[in-house]
Amino acid sequence: MAVLETRPELVGKRFLCVWGSGGEEPSESGRWRAGVIRAVSHRDSHSLELAVYVEFDDLEWE
Repeated sequence: MAVLETRPELVGKRFLCVWGSGGEEPSESGRWRAGVIRAVSHRDSHSLELAVYVEFDDLEWE
């Protein structure tokens, strides 16, 4: 598994959420969603209590 450098500030960053059995490329089948991180509960991304609030591209922010 590759080690990725964490970003000190997550808010406003785009993300891609992919689910499946692993090792697969995202496809047109809808097994992925993209969006923007709108808020986080902690600045430390290693915190066990970290909560990330996201807005998916195809849904309205509430």
